[in-house]
Amino acid sequence: MNYDDSSNAFTIERDAFLPVVLIGLSLLFFFIWQVTGLSSQRTTYKTVIERQDEMVKQSRQVEAKLQAMAQDLLTASKTDDLARQIVAKYNIQQGPPNPGRL
Repeated sequence: MNYDDSSNAFTIERDAFLPVVLIGLSLLFFFIWQVTGLSSQRTTYKTVIERQDEMVKQSRQVEAKLQAMAQDLLTASKTDDLARQIVAKYNIQQGPPNPGRL
């Protein structure tokens, strides 16, 4: 038996097509994963900002009501002894308005 290496040998032709395609696909999947992560972060940030805006609006409403109540208490302290005691106990004073405050 005579084996001829050149005629019967199993040969593999190596080309760069398959490795380049695999690297390209892995990069494509990586970029898709990054974009989906960024989009979910963006929606999360938008939700957090909307919640914070709502909380700021509520805190401004509470502050306005508290200021109105304190103003009413100061007005009532001119004629009512109990209101005068509360104003003295908690040292409630009326200062000048703050125009720089938003």
